Amino acid sequence: MTVAAFGLLLPCNRAAMNILTKDHPTHIRAFHHILFWTVLLLFNVSRFQKTFVGYTFETFYTNLLSEIFELPVLIFASYFTGYYLLQHFFIRRKYLSFFIWLAVSAVFFALLLRSLIYFVELPLFYPDYLAQYPNFFHFNIFQHIFYIYTTVGIFFTIRLVKHLLKIQQSKSQLERQNMKSELALLRTQVNPHFLFNTLNNINTLVKKDPDKANQSIIKLSGIMRYMLFEAQQDKVLLESELEYLESYIDLQRIRLEDEEYIKYAVEGNPRGIEITPMLFIPFVENIFKHGSKTQKNPAFHIHLKITPNAVVFRA
Repeated sequence: MTVAAFGLLLPCNRAAMNILTKDHPTHIRAFHHILFWTVLLLFNVSRFQKTFVGYTFETFYTNLLSEIFELPVLIFASYFTGYYLLQHFFIRRKYLSFFIWLAVSAVFFALLLRSLIYFVELPLFYPDYLAQYPNFFHFNIFQHIFYIYTTVGIFFTIRLVKHLLKIQQSKSQLERQNMKSELALLRTQVNPHFLFNTLNNINTLVKKDPDKANQSIIKLSGIMRYMLFEAQQDKVLLESELEYLESYIDLQRIRLEDEEYIKYAVEGNPRGIEITPMLFIPFVENIFKHGSKTQKNPAFHIHLKITPNAVVFRA
């Protein structure tokens, strides 16, 4: 006995994945990047003051200019890590090289940030502080690295998640394409085999029972119409699939001595349900190809149970 259960009606929402992995036009991607850095800039400016009491426009302007001067370092470090290091080392699982490059670049960007602060920000906005601490190396390099790589970590995570989702989406598309190819191959295998056997059976029936032969020709015509037109679509109505299946069984019964050899039953309402075409026919065909003719009738049961969430097929 072969048992096959198909969860055919479970919903699958890929909207979130499509948003993250979709290849947007260049101007849309540019807008996303500009929006990201704008929000980050405003967030960093707001960190200067835990309270806005006594927070003047002049203070805001000074803090904004300071962050604008430092922003190129954050951008450079983020794109270098999120694009170059991610693509060339992390994704290729060259983790040792990745962390070596990450450590070296972290020191470089920390010194670059210190240079901007020492040679630009301090002379422009904080000359008294520069006069008090004139030494270039009078700073905490780990504080600079933490400041830079808080942003880099966010940027890197977004890039990594988008990459992983894109891989998953490509894998799903490949699986769907393989399934379509397998179904197309299955259809080409089923059609000639079934057609020749049925024509031989009808030819034998013409002299014995012309009325039954005429009914069989009508069923065969309906089956061929279904296989040539409806079954070529990605989805078909379950009602049409069951009509095709029932006609197939009836035509196969022509060559059986006892029509009760196969018992076929459908439980539930198939109306409005869509499925992939020709899912059940390989199992039914195997019964007639390999089923024992010596078993007590009914030798085989074909049963479909239709529920709101699934279609369960047993043969």
